Amino acid sequence: MTTASIKENFHRVPNAMPIEEELLPGYKAEDFYPAAIDETLKSRYRVVCKLGCGVGSTVWLATDVKTSRYRAVKVCTRTTDGAVPAQASQEIAVAEFLSTAAPVQEHPGRRGVRTALDAFTVTGPHGTHTCLVYAPQGMTFTELRDYLPVNRLPKRMLQTSIQLLRWIIFTKMALSTQRGLVRRLFTGDIMPDVYRAPEVILGMEWSSKVDLWSVGVMIWDLLEGKRLFHAKKDGVLGDERHLAEMVSLIGNPPPEFLRRSKICARFFDDAGNWKGSIPIPDQSFEDRITQVQGEDKELLLRFVRSVLCWLPEQRPTAEEMAYDDFLMQAYFAANSKS
Repeated sequence: MTTASIKENFHRVPNAMPIEEELLPGYKAEDFYPAAIDETLKSRYRVVCKLGCGVGSTVWLATDVKTSRYRAVKVCTRTTDGAVPAQASQEIAVAEFLSTAAPVQEHPGRRGVRTALDAFTVTGPHGTHTCLVYAPQGMTFTELRDYLPVNRLPKRMLQTSIQLLRWIIFTKMALSTQRGLVRRLFTGDIMPDVYRAPEVILGMEWSSKVDLWSVGVMIWDLLEGKRLFHAKKDGVLGDERHLAEMVSLIGNPPPEFLRRSKICARFFDDAGNWKGSIPIPDQSFEDRITQVQGEDKELLLRFVRSVLCWLPEQRPTAEEMAYDDFLMQAYFAANSKS
C-alpha cells in the first residue's frame, strides 16, 4: 500500500470544525499544551500520537528513548504561576507513597493500581504544564463492551470486575487519607464529560466524593450498556442538559447545595426548582433499569440512590461503598459455594 493510497482513506477536517477537547465546555486553546508528533518532552519522551483528552489534560502515546518502551504522557492544562494542578499533585503524592511503602509493594492488589512513573513540567506559549507519565493501558471496559453482542457487560463479569474495583477504591482512599488528601477541597473542572459530579459542573469546591459519583455512573453504564447521562445535543456537551437529566433522576437540589455556587442561580430558583430552558426529561431510575430484576433491581436502585445525590457529604464513604450489598453480591455468591 502506497502513501498516496493511505491518504485516500482520510479526510481533512475543516479548520473551523471543533473536535476533541475543542468540544468541551469552557474550552480555551491557550490552556492546552500544543504537543506535536515527533516532539520530545523532557529530552526523553518522543510523541507518537494522541490517545485522548479531557477538561484538564491531553494524553499522548510516546516512546521512552531511554528504555525503548511505550509510555502514556498526560499533559495537564496550564498554570500561570508554575504551580502543580491539584489533581496532578494528588496523583504524584499517591505514586510516591506507593513506591516507598514496603507493605504496599507486597500486596497482590498493587498491580491493579496505576501510578505515575515520572513527573515533569514543560513550558508552553501561555504557561507551565505538568506532565505525568504512565504505562500505557490495554482495552477499557467500554471498549470491551463494544465487542459483546448486546453491547453491555454480563452481570457476572461486571460483579467480578467490581470486586477488584471495590478494593482499588478502598485502598486509594485509605492511602489518600494517610496523605491528608481526602480532607482537602479542590476547585476547577475535572472528570470525563458525563461522569462529572454536580459540584464540578456548578463550579463548587469538590473533594474525593466526586470519585464515588463517577463510579456509580460508570457501574450503571457498564451494566445497562448505555449512558445514564447523555448531556449532549448534536454531539456537543452541555452543562444545562446534563443538570436537567440529573434533576429528572435525583430530584431538585436542596437549598443548602444551591448556596455553594452563584452559578446555580442560572438553573434553579431559591427553592431548588428548575428554571433552565431545557425541559426536564420524563424518566426515572426504575424505568431506566432493564438488565436486572427483582432483588437485584432493588439492590441496584438502593446503591445508585446512595451514591448519586446532590450533597457530597451525604454520599457514602469509600469503605461504606466497598461493602454495599449490591457490590458484595459476587463475594457472597463465591463464598456460598466454598
